[in-house]
Amino acid sequence: FPSHDILILPSDFEVWGMVALEALACELGLIISASCGVAPELKNLSNVLVFKSKDELMSSLIDARSLKPDPELDNFFQDKSIEQFSKLIASLCTLNGDT
Repeated sequence: FPSHDILILPSDFEVWGMVALEALACELGLIISASCGVAPELKNLSNVLVFKSKDELMSSLIDARSLKPDPELDNFFQDKSIEQFSKLIASLCTLNGDT
């Protein structure tokens, strides 16, 4: 974890999600699926974004700048359009069997 700023846990189903707690212990920002058992316990933390759908995941990726302010991350998001993120998320969901 030390070389990362944010953990994304996009599980369709996760009984608990221990990796989310490990990430928080390392002071990482966290983007987590509402399908993770631990999500309700973490949703009110300032460095956690909980999403319910692939559209909310995309919004969470854009909102990730609030979790770990970083000029490099800002530049990355400025260079990418929402349409590109939509295509990326859609392709990832297709690979995982979501529609």
